[in-house]
This record gives sequence, C-alpha cells and structure tokens, in this order.
Amino acid sequence: MGVRSRAVVSSAALVLVGLAAPIAPAFAAADPSAICAPGDDDRARPIPQSLAARARAALGFASEAPDDYVVRSTVYRCMDGVVWVCTHGANLSCAKADTAPASAGAEAWCREHPGADEIPAYATGHDTAYAWTCAGTKAVAGRASPLDRRGFFADQWKPIRD
Repeated sequence: MGVRSRAVVSSAALVLVGLAAPIAPAFAAADPSAICAPGDDDRARPIPQSLAARARAALGFASEAPDDYVVRSTVYRCMDGVVWVCTHGANLSCAKADTAPASAGAEAWCREHPGADEIPAYATGHDTAYAWTCAGTKAVAGRASPLDRRGFFADQWKPIRD
C-alpha cells in the first residue's frame, strides 16, 4: 500500500503543477501593469524575481543586496492597478492594519504596568494602527499611523510604476 500511496501523491502533484502553469507567465511578468491589471487585490504575495530590481529601488535596499534577499523579504499587492511593495522587518508589518478600538494585549500590559507611557508592539501586535498607552490599568488607543485607502500602513508600502 505504501508504494501505491506514493504513486497517487505523485500523480496529484503532477496534476497540480500542470494546473499552475497557465498562471506562471502573468506572475513572472516584468511589466508591473500586467501583474496588477485587474485593479485592487489586498493579498500580500511574494514578488516575482522579475521585480527584484524595481523593488530594491522603491524600498531603498542597498544596491549590493542580492536579488534573492529582496525577493525573500518583499511582498506585493495591487492598488489602483499599480504594484505596491513592502518588505518585512523586525517591527514592520505588511499586513492590513488592525484598527480595532480595543486590544487584549494592551489591556493585559496595562494591568501589569499601570500608567505606562507606551505599550510595546509585542504586547499589542505589530499590525495595530495605534500608539497605545495606559491610563491607570486601562489601555488607551492614541495617535493612529497613516493608512492608505485600502487600510495598509502608508509609510511601509511603496509603488512600482512602469
């Protein structure tokens, strides 16, 4: 039964590879307008190798940064038919911002650190849109980071234009 199971998995893998082939040319396109022609798509996906140089320039990577590093650390999404790129970092979130007016992590922090002037991102989550503080043991959402019209951190996403 073990050999037969492997054969079935192998056949399924071949079918999946065959189904993915028609998608590959659009994904690998060097022309950003071809990648985002439909308009808006909030899914953050890995950039194709063909956009490594443009992402490097848009995000301010050092010119010596290898293409593989740029590709591994960068994601893209589409807004208004334009490719927007973001690179992951220690305190950078490429996710849609969390605009919830309450934070369980902030509340827990304030119970343990009453009156704290700031609450660290590891307590609130790196995707919160707010700078949180403690008023006694109560978490208070403060200054909000600027967001783009789709709800992502405006300063972390850069456009790649043709």
